[in-house]
Amino acid sequence: MSKEKKEKKKGSCFGTILKVVLVIVIIFAALYVYMQWSEKREREASYSTDYWPTDGIALMLPEPEQEYGILHSKSETYLHVTTGHVSADDFTTYINECSDAGYTIDYYQSSRMYDAENEEGYSVTLNYDEDDKEMSITLNAPKEPETENNEATTESSNPTAVETETQTEAAVAETESSEELVDGMRPEFKEAMDEYEEFFDEYVEFMQTYSESDNIVTLATQYAKFMTQYSETMEAFEAWEDEDLNDVEAAYYVEVSARITQKLLTVSAE
Repeated sequence: MSKEKKEKKKGSCFGTILKVVLVIVIIFAALYVYMQWSEKREREASYSTDYWPTDGIALMLPEPEQEYGILHSKSETYLHVTTGHVSADDFTTYINECSDAGYTIDYYQSSRMYDAENEEGYSVTLNYDEDDKEMSITLNAPKEPETENNEATTESSNPTAVETETQTEAAVAETESSEELVDGMRPEFKEAMDEYEEFFDEYVEFMQTYSESDNIVTLATQYAKFMTQYSETMEAFEAWEDEDLNDVEAAYYVEVSARITQKLLTVSAE
């Protein structure tokens, strides 16, 4: 075979391989787009009009103007809500409302995030997803003083018969509720994974702002806070490895872990 024919054949093979690779890339890109679209449709289907609580810790924040949203979690010390159909202007408006409500201490603000505390120690974190047009609202109550915690521990170490029975019933109820799987996963596991990933979105965005800032002194307090949260979040996230996860949970754990690693790489690469 002549050299010219060999080169021609070689070029033809390379062209075929390139076409196959392009087809594979297009297929995976299409699947990714479909999965994102499907996830968004599924999330929007879970929207409700009565998502915002009318009592408890929710009273510490202004009620969002958005008609639709999702109540992820609510307790005496914690609130997590997502509102839908939020524009960038809507996000800025709600930041201003929170600021007017007193959340101005140690604040950090960007086009997609706001984090601040009020004088009572309540901490609010707002995140804006420009692609999905959603706003995530997280509120944490102040931690109790150590003395109160110690008193509560001492009292709980000597429970009465009634308290013991109540605690037992609560434990049984908690076990039964944990067996109710959502999409093959325990609700508390799915919520924990999503909250961890949401934190790392905030962390990556802040670190990008921090690395690009000409005046990092103004961000020092927020930086220290993120470093503490980063350590605690990583510890809590990795603790799930020791849990008895089912196949679906294990797969989702690996998926979230991979996404978090990819996000952290974007920070370390800068």
